[in-house]
Amino acid sequence: MVSLYIHQATQRETAAILGMSQSEVSRLHRKALRHIGTGMKQ
Repeated sequence: MVSLYIHQATQRETAAILGMSQSEVSRLHRKALRHIGTGMKQ
């Protein structure tokens, strides 16, 4: 649960830095996590 909170905070910071909405950032995060996941499977 704590890691989820940290993840949310990181998304907010990333959104602020990039000037993006949090939903855009979370979408990018999910996409990146999927790429990492598929990379690990191979």
